[in-house]
Amino acid sequence: MMTPPSGAKTTTAAETFRIDVVNTANGLTKDAYISYNPAASNGLDNADRGKLLGYNIGMCEPYFMVDDSNMVGVNAFSAIPYECPMNIKSYAGTDIAINFSDIPADLQVTLIDGENEYEVSNGYSYLTTITEGKNINRFKIRIGANENNLQQSAKESSISLWVSNATLNVNGQDLKNVEIYNTLGYMVFSQKLSGNSFKTHLDIANGTYTAKATAKNGSKTIKFVITK
Repeated sequence: MMTPPSGAKTTTAAETFRIDVVNTANGLTKDAYISYNPAASNGLDNADRGKLLGYNIGMCEPYFMVDDSNMVGVNAFSAIPYECPMNIKSYAGTDIAINFSDIPADLQVTLIDGENEYEVSNGYSYLTTITEGKNINRFKIRIGANENNLQQSAKESSISLWVSNATLNVNGQDLKNVEIYNTLGYMVFSQKLSGNSFKTHLDIANGTYTAKATAKNGSKTIKFVITK
């Protein structure tokens, strides 16, 4: 959920989304990350992660510029609206795909390519051609509040969903069901619910999962890790 016009977010947990740049000529991929961090500033600080460019001539490397002159691979911000340049280093001119994933529902993300702007979402893939070099001042990432999702976010906030010590916990009004999926998208657990609470031990393998709980007035989705 977003705050009023000041632009500072109300959440305290980190929210990170991922940008992958794929050299479509050879399939090599390199990632970069943008993260909301309430302890960060919008400028360069310890929450950012510096970027060292690699030497794989077949890879196209994305990175962000903070305060105009500092390269980072993880760019942390604490207030929106926020905008940062994104350079992409390439040893040769080539076709690329810029892919987006893990964008939080309360954020609106825009890819700017020169004078063109594209609102992106999870799974969005932008196809273009870059030149040899760092492609400086061509791409930017703009982050704002996703007003279309504010009402849904309010509904989600009425459901509590968490996993602790391999135990699934769901609280909410008039619960309907809960489902768990692995990273390949296969359902590994499903349960119809009723009432306002549910708790069960999960007998599933170690790994990363996505859980979605649905109630009368909304739903809640989380990611969690099982380690035994």
